[in-house]
Amino acid sequence: MPLVQISARNRAAPISADQARAIQKAHQRLAPEAPILIMVHGFKYAPDCPGHCPFDSLFAPQNHSAYTRSRSWPHALGLRPGRESATEPLCIGFGWQGRGALHRVYRRAAQAGQALAGLIEDLAALAPGRRIDLMAHSMGARVVLSALPRLRPGLLGTAILMAGAEFRKPAEAALASPAGQSLQLINIISRENWLFDYMFEWALAPHLWRSRSLGRGLGRGLIRGTAARVDLPIDDTAALSALKSHGLTIAPRQKRICHWSVYLRPGIFGLYRRLLLNPALLPELHQSLRANAQPTRRLQWITSSWPPLPFGGKSTS
Repeated sequence: MPLVQISARNRAAPISADQARAIQKAHQRLAPEAPILIMVHGFKYAPDCPGHCPFDSLFAPQNHSAYTRSRSWPHALGLRPGRESATEPLCIGFGWQGRGALHRVYRRAAQAGQALAGLIEDLAALAPGRRIDLMAHSMGARVVLSALPRLRPGLLGTAILMAGAEFRKPAEAALASPAGQSLQLINIISRENWLFDYMFEWALAPHLWRSRSLGRGLGRGLIRGTAARVDLPIDDTAALSALKSHGLTIAPRQKRICHWSVYLRPGIFGLYRRLLLNPALLPELHQSLRANAQPTRRLQWITSSWPPLPFGGKSTS
């Protein structure tokens, strides 16, 4: 399993000579349809920060028992160290400084997006013609979206945004760029994340009451989008039924409030693996989601419909 760890530094993400050789070697060995997968963490993670380093947890080859709210994304995708498969992706863990005050990290995420764009261009030069996919959680979605206006069209394949921490307006602007228009995007959302969406909106734009985060979806309604833009509410029974019709069984919601269910939920990485290894699945999945959705239903984000949170008791996630 090829796995390369790269960190953003001063709006750039340099690739070492050894890493470049490893990437070129993997490119020569992998099947043409195997993608490069760039994984992007979110808020409160930072490279080389003890207890918060994504390379020790989210991007590690295997799960680590010390991290209870994270899991190895490569391991969850079915990738194993030492196992060579020509169809599996070349994984790139992209680290950036995601620690600090929320408003500062939000600005820094855009700078990390500039570094990510440069990294994508470098990868395209090292592995010509190979599709580059993206997977991002939380504020990592802003990093990914901030990179799009800086990229040439045609470099990217699929982006999976999990509980994305970004506002809808800049997201739509990024997706309207040439690179964004050629991108397949699936926006993973859940009412488990409503508290985090609410706090994100009010912490960064309390005066803009119409500002809405990606957690509320890219548009109105339960399921909305073209075949290349899909909102997937993983807490919705109709959506889960649609996934099951494609052989994708995802466990129902297990917690009222959880920012990490988008990668901790049992079965969720089976969906991600299928989307990454079979890009043609997304248009098919979109049709199934539309067929299973109830046309009159709307995503409900009314916080008063939830019982009071036990802030003085046990953790909710």
